[in-house]
Amino acid sequence: MVGGAVTIVAAASGPSLSAQPPVIDVHLPLNTPGSGSGQLVNSGDTAATVSSLGPDPSCAALGVSSSAMPPAPFTIAGMNATHLITVGCTPSGYGIRRCQQHAKDVGNVTLASFTGLCITEGNSMFMPSSSSLIFPMTPVGQTSATQTITIANPFGNPQSSLISIQLGDQDGNFQVSAPCLANGPGCDAPIVVIPGGSFQVTLACSPQSAGPHSTPLYIVGDAGTKLMPAVMLSCSGGTSASTPAISVNPPNVTLMRPVGAPTGMTTVHVSNIGTADLMISSIVATGLPDWQYTTSAPCSAFPCTVSNIGGGFDLTVMFDPAAIGNRDKTLTINSNDPNNPMFQLLLHGVGQGATLALASNLGSPPMLDLGTSPIGISTSATFDLRNDGNLVLDPVNLAMMQPGSELSVSPNPTMIGAAGLRSITVFCTPSAATVYQGTLGITAPNALSGSPISIAVRCTGTSGNLFAVPSSVQLGEIRTGSPRVTRTIMLKTAGSPLTITSDPQLSPSVAGMAVGAPSSRNITMAAPVSFDLTVDATTDHDLTTSIQVTAGSQLPIPVTGKVVTAKIEVAQSVAIGSFCIGQPTTSSAARLTATGTATIGLGSQPVMNKMATSPFQLAYTAPVSYPYQLPSGQSATVDVTPLRQMMKGTQTDEIVWTTDVAGELAPRTTVTADFVADGGAIAPQLADFGTVRLRQVGDPKVIKIQNCGTEPMALAGPFIDPGSEFRDDSPAPLPAMLAPNQIATINVNFAPTKLGTRMATLTVDSSKGMLSVALLGIGGDDPDHKTELVSPYGCSSGETTTAWPALTVLLVLRRRRRR
Repeated sequence: MVGGAVTIVAAASGPSLSAQPPVIDVHLPLNTPGSGSGQLVNSGDTAATVSSLGPDPSCAALGVSSSAMPPAPFTIAGMNATHLITVGCTPSGYGIRRCQQHAKDVGNVTLASFTGLCITEGNSMFMPSSSSLIFPMTPVGQTSATQTITIANPFGNPQSSLISIQLGDQDGNFQVSAPCLANGPGCDAPIVVIPGGSFQVTLACSPQSAGPHSTPLYIVGDAGTKLMPAVMLSCSGGTSASTPAISVNPPNVTLMRPVGAPTGMTTVHVSNIGTADLMISSIVATGLPDWQYTTSAPCSAFPCTVSNIGGGFDLTVMFDPAAIGNRDKTLTINSNDPNNPMFQLLLHGVGQGATLALASNLGSPPMLDLGTSPIGISTSATFDLRNDGNLVLDPVNLAMMQPGSELSVSPNPTMIGAAGLRSITVFCTPSAATVYQGTLGITAPNALSGSPISIAVRCTGTSGNLFAVPSSVQLGEIRTGSPRVTRTIMLKTAGSPLTITSDPQLSPSVAGMAVGAPSSRNITMAAPVSFDLTVDATTDHDLTTSIQVTAGSQLPIPVTGKVVTAKIEVAQSVAIGSFCIGQPTTSSAARLTATGTATIGLGSQPVMNKMATSPFQLAYTAPVSYPYQLPSGQSATVDVTPLRQMMKGTQTDEIVWTTDVAGELAPRTTVTADFVADGGAIAPQLADFGTVRLRQVGDPKVIKIQNCGTEPMALAGPFIDPGSEFRDDSPAPLPAMLAPNQIATINVNFAPTKLGTRMATLTVDSSKGMLSVALLGIGGDDPDHKTELVSPYGCSSGETTTAWPALTVLLVLRRRRRR
């Protein structure tokens, strides 16, 4: 990563070497050596001879080395000629090692220096409260006011007691002020961070030269937990001219609150760290209504003035989530700060909760038949419960309501982890030759939905000696196209020998299902008899039936299950939007949907293909933790946010999903974001509302328009076509003119009147060109009525890449079907 150019000039003319990038970061798994590369650039007008290349003696014991290709000594011609350099590392435990390297001439004079950062990290992640920090313009040689970022340790991650904190900067433009009190580029801090806990890092800007500076912040715990993504720090070195400068601490807020719990609250301090009065004209709120805010004097009302001598006010934000998942809002603070006239304070809220659902197919209404067993011989059957929430569901109480004590259930009580499954076993020990029936009631007092569940349970006792192991067969889901499924069933006797007089057969018969001949006709206690049940999965259908076999008495063996098709739909590409360089960005959703009849296994969380160097940040909306079993008709959703960029151009990366669908184990979604230096910017370019029930109103989507140029930009609109189901719910009309850097927002909502996929296009005419956004939503029926999901292309199956003309550049869906 580049933290700022380093150039050591030998004379007004002659060789002039610099390292690009000046900080080479090497990301390593434990016990795996690795290297990173860069280059020495000679921008002078004569050749430079490097006699030696190696680490500073002060850090030689850290195991960070440097080399060149070809090795030293070597000569680099002038006029921007280059030479390859590498930094090599051998991991010695989790953490970050920092070592400066020097290129020297024959007289041991340093021609150029660069820094190696060896970052040895694991897979679990620290999550920052913000992906970036922007410091106000600070006079060269002075230190800005500090800003603090909160680092959260998500649920289930290991505990860390020593945190390595390092900046990808070797020029001294930034410094870590706490928790280590280092006031330098990095440090190690003894901090105990338990799962679900957090800690804070305080940073400052100390520009050493005029102009913009930026650097990434890296953090690794001694348990391998890494900061994901790296936080980008930005500031500008300037003169001491009399100007106002806004400081917002913290610059972003993250609150997690259980749905229905008391309101969460925190305070943000807004201050003037400039040398002239700061005029706050307004605060504009966009996003979900789960957040409210109040302000203190001198800004209890707007406009207001904040003195340049330590002036400021408190902004108290309150979070009361209406649903599980991400519930965000943005507060835009408009002021006369010439460098940051529209500061955007992101309020990132996570509604917490747990849900209860039956994950196994037991029919409707659900029924579990344990089959037939002789008196005194125990039998059992299992099923799964599911929690789709982001909190542990505890307790889950199970009560077997029955006349006697023959039926029981375990474990009871139990718990289900976030986005987790719990296997439940029901037992039956008959005490008489009769049918035992009970009702299993499952309640979870803390579940936001799904509780209670009632399951009918049946077990038959027999005075005969014949029984089967298992006494009932739960096949679960069998995917079309999978190899033949075989289950072996043992026929046993609880007493005297038996002779099979009627071979096993299905009643009723089921397509693709067959039973084989028994291994013998004579059953003894010492020699049970076996036979196979086989299923050839070709088309979706129910497998509920019974195996009938006679040996002294007739024995029914219940069979349940279904043949399903694994089919997913995932966006091949998502254009997130266009953004002004150096300005905050917004997120867009990417989804993977189980459009077939099968439950899709998501083995691990989606990741960006470029990992730590990705220009995008992922937030897991639903589910919030992995692995996860995605039910048919539901979607896994992530929010993708581009990191702020200081250069114009297009940023690109891929989301890599992990599934258990044959032939589609790692589908990918290409994401792009455009950064512009002039003209208009609009984001997101796709407003995806997901599924909204008919005649209900979805959560609003906020579309942001910004003038990236230096001249006013005229606006007209917005226009929505067709506009019957998507509507403009903005609290104020779009302004006719946007000043340079000014932002306008449009609140769009979706209220479907028809089932299936609905589409529209929102356009805004501007003096810099037309700006457009694709609107996408699915009209959904009530939960008890299954509705076939319809592709935006009008395709119901097969693999489709047909273009959607109005949205081709914004979204291309890929539909997969695996039989």
